[in-house]
Amino acid sequence: MTKLTTAPRDVFQTFVNFPLVEDIDALKADVAIIGMPYGSPYTIDELIND
Repeated sequence: MTKLTTAPRDVFQTFVNFPLVEDIDALKADVAIIGMPYGSPYTIDELIND
């Protein structure tokens, strides 16, 4: 069977290739970026700009 798509490259696994920390209790940092994979979409009324 011929593939119709190509999987994305695994160049960056995190935002801007920052280190991934899964153990929050062991985190030693002054700043952290927390990624939230889920969110609620905007309604069309919220997208209208005056």
